[in-house]
Amino acid sequence: MPRPSKAPKVTGSAASTAGASGVPASIGSRIRGALTSLGLTLACLSALMVLVVVCTLAQVEMDAFEAVTITMRRWLVRWNVPGTSLSVPVFPGGVLVGLILAANLVAAQVSRLQLSWKKAGIWITHAGLLLLLVGEFVSGAFQVDMQMAIEEGQTATFLESPRELELVAIDATDPGREVVHRVPESSLARAGAVEVPGTPLSLEVKRY
Repeated sequence: MPRPSKAPKVTGSAASTAGASGVPASIGSRIRGALTSLGLTLACLSALMVLVVVCTLAQVEMDAFEAVTITMRRWLVRWNVPGTSLSVPVFPGGVLVGLILAANLVAAQVSRLQLSWKKAGIWITHAGLLLLLVGEFVSGAFQVDMQMAIEEGQTATFLESPRELELVAIDATDPGREVVHRVPESSLARAGAVEVPGTPLSLEVKRY
């Protein structure tokens, strides 16, 4: 009679390994791994380098402020199709890239780096990049650019904005001083009646 063949033995380590390999990683761990990856850091830094080059080249046809606005201070960089009113997104803008890079640096700092003197250089590098990103976001959101032109031998008591327009009504009733009443550009952009603050005057905007 033929002898019954013996079943192969499966060790506990091999079985546990096979079982572990068959279970897919959770979505949360995959997202965390992608968010803390060095590849994402390098991709964001490369995208910022491309944006800097595009912003520099764009200043051939526009001023620096407009070039920075359409590249660094937008979620997406758009290309206006010639001959049409269509605007197509072609590259992530500085806002989007900056937010992703900031999230990447914070996540990597918290989850991977050890708080020790040996890692002080990496901590300082990450903190410096985060400081640059936060500074740019704060500047873009809250900075105000003004100019004061003072001719030789004269005085000035007002500031001028090189990029904002306004309508002013000057009250010269008192020869000793002038009272200036301003209407901002945002009010003029709305068609209809516009009240001049501090005066009984009212303007009827036909077109702006």
